Amino acid sequence: MGKTPIKRPAELEYTPQNCHAREMLVRIGDKWSVYVIHLLDEAGTLRLC
Repeated sequence: MGKTPIKRPAELEYTPQNCHAREMLVRIGDKWSVYVIHLLDEAGTLRLC
């Protein structure tokens, strides 16, 4: 007795066309932009005095 695989809806299947993370990265730019955003997130709140 084998289990039948559960058919997932098409919108839940991973494909490059429905990868929302890829869309986000394309919008915010190249690897340096992502790196700067990462550093700013790690630093927390920054204020100029």
